[in-house]
Amino acid sequence: MTNQDNRKDNLFALAVALLPFLIFAAVYEIAVAILEMGWNRLLQSPSLNTAFAGFLTSVPDVQAIITAIAMACGLLAILRTAGSEIRAYTTVARSTRHPQAKSLERFTARQASFAVRAIWFVSTLALAIGINLLLSLTGAVRLAGGASTVTGQTELLPGLTIYGIFTPFVEESVFRGTVYARLRRLLPAPHSLIISMIFSGLMFAIWHGNLPQGCYALLLGIIFAAFYEWTGNFVAVVFLHAAVNMVMLLLSQLGVYNNFCTPAWCVTFLAVGAVGFGCLFQILKRNKG
Repeated sequence: MTNQDNRKDNLFALAVALLPFLIFAAVYEIAVAILEMGWNRLLQSPSLNTAFAGFLTSVPDVQAIITAIAMACGLLAILRTAGSEIRAYTTVARSTRHPQAKSLERFTARQASFAVRAIWFVSTLALAIGINLLLSLTGAVRLAGGASTVTGQTELLPGLTIYGIFTPFVEESVFRGTVYARLRRLLPAPHSLIISMIFSGLMFAIWHGNLPQGCYALLLGIIFAAFYEWTGNFVAVVFLHAAVNMVMLLLSQLGVYNNFCTPAWCVTFLAVGAVGFGCLFQILKRNKG
């Protein structure tokens, strides 16, 4: 096969992987527009009872609810594709690429696997907090018009439900479950892994819509893809994503985030994340060997 044929195959794989994301995003945007228009018309209706109108305007987190419904519509549009890709990927990953962590000293295989996952969770959480602090301290959030990676504009319980549980499931279904898995299946070796991680991370970054969230999402998207690659378990990567969102939301809502917003804490969290992933790299490299 010539280099030109390889390029054509790679471009075809990228296009095929991109299509579900485009369908999801298009349906999401259409649903948001329809729901917002319907809500505004309802509030402006002259026949609406005054007391009921006051109740509707006092409903908290309307935008979060609209976002959740629109994301559900987008996922439904690609649900069959996402389901087939997730099933196919997890079957192949568990049989061919999942490393059995059996060579670590003083651990059984099951204990080692749990230990590695725990390190992965802690390192990801530390890195997520550190990046958020860095964006806040450098003023990147203000430069982007106030958009933050910390979801602090919603009530706690709806926020945990929508952003802590539902959103991670939908986003992982689209970006790791479909885009990443499809690229891993279609792209030829030896660069399939790296290209798939970066491309799915870029799509995840674009989805978040602004530079601070985009940088944050790009790095976390690559980490989530690597975790999916290692575990071969879709539920596990949803849990990792949910843990990050919940921790960031809790830090913001409970008023703890601002206490950490100092250069010292920022460096500490980034260092913990970097050291953790450095250890993971050595462990997985050693285990692979």
